Amino acid sequence: EAIGRHAVGLIVPGSAGEHFCEVWTQLLSKGGTRSTDENCTKEGRTITCEWYNTPLINADGDVIGVASLGQDVSERRRAEEALQKAEAKYRSIFENAVEGIFQTTPDGRFLSANPALAGIYGYESSDALIEQITDIARQLYVETDRRTQFIGLMEQYNVVSEFESQVWQRDGSTIWISEDVRAVRNADGVLLYYEGIIEDITERKGAQIEIQRALEKERELSELKSRFVSTTSHEFRTPLTAILSSTELLERYSHHWPPEKQRKHFQRIQAAVRNMTRLLEDILIIGQEEADKLEYCPVPVEIGQFCHGLVEELRLGVESPSVVTSICSAHCLRVNLDEKLLRYTLSNLLSNAIKYSRSGSTVHLKVSCESEYMVFEVRDQGIGIPPDEIHQVFESFHRATNVGTIPGTGLGLAIVKRSVDRQGGRIAVESEVGVGSTFTVTIPLHLDGEIKP
Repeated sequence: EAIGRHAVGLIVPGSAGEHFCEVWTQLLSKGGTRSTDENCTKEGRTITCEWYNTPLINADGDVIGVASLGQDVSERRRAEEALQKAEAKYRSIFENAVEGIFQTTPDGRFLSANPALAGIYGYESSDALIEQITDIARQLYVETDRRTQFIGLMEQYNVVSEFESQVWQRDGSTIWISEDVRAVRNADGVLLYYEGIIEDITERKGAQIEIQRALEKERELSELKSRFVSTTSHEFRTPLTAILSSTELLERYSHHWPPEKQRKHFQRIQAAVRNMTRLLEDILIIGQEEADKLEYCPVPVEIGQFCHGLVEELRLGVESPSVVTSICSAHCLRVNLDEKLLRYTLSNLLSNAIKYSRSGSTVHLKVSCESEYMVFEVRDQGIGIPPDEIHQVFESFHRATNVGTIPGTGLGLAIVKRSVDRQGGRIAVESEVGVGSTFTVTIPLHLDGEIKP
């Protein structure tokens, strides 16, 4: 049925003439052709055929015919078109995905990376990321051991989900990422590459850290409340007991006692009241600082006169006192400081130095001006602070383990730290058990007057 029919009839109408002329022009020039055409079957169905045409040339060199090999490639064409659509769809997902998509070699180089991944790491394009990152573990991971852990998990399970790491961006900043990756192997189990997605979880990680900090803060507050209840109940119970016993004794026997014995019990009551008042004031200061209500109000202060008066108050108020010496540099004149906060700072430091020193030992207060700072140094010859507890001494209600039976609330140094912080200053401590401690407070100031050279 086919013999004798013109080949043009096999071509789908439309561009048959033009296409046939192109093929024959090439064949007449004694060249072979290859083409893919839409052809018609006998029943009128359109199929796609791939043709290989070769001119038949006689002895005189004339083209006398054509030998053609045709193959129905309709199924292949449909498969190719489906593949092209799938590739286009994948490419669209790959290029427009919010998450970073990648493939890497087993030794840590990128085979492919989408724009989102380049953006996560701070690179302008995927090509720049692939070209510049040749060692993922060394160039991207903040902790290179983290990459080693990842490889170990991948070798064991072939899939790793939600693997969190801290990585470097191109500008040197760090972010947190989460990886979901699988290993791709051939039929023999040989590892070909890794592929997966990466998500920037920096904000989520920050929120988790904030939540953790809040939980730790809540736990600290709970412990602080427990210590507060325990400490205050004990510290109030002791003076209240003294007050109660003295008032009962005075009520029953005062008319039989000489004035000296009565005065002793009145002084005991007064001392107990002062202790309770001081404890309440300390708690109030801590509360004001926690509520951000501890104000900083600098005023001109005659620093030498202030320190001398403070030392005298302590000498008069302590039984069996240590020897307190005060050295104030001659060039420290009137300075602008918050007198109330300064009193909190120095009175607590000096009181502690006296309390934790042997009776009759020397407590030194040294005051000096250095450029735009005022420096106060309190040095004692006391029991000292254990080395592993120095970082805790400024916590509320914390008392060193070597204080023994020496009374105290653990609020003094906490108040000192808060007072110094409120003035924009800093405090340092050096201590040796059995030798003594030195606290150095540095406070920035505005001078009202001149510092002599």
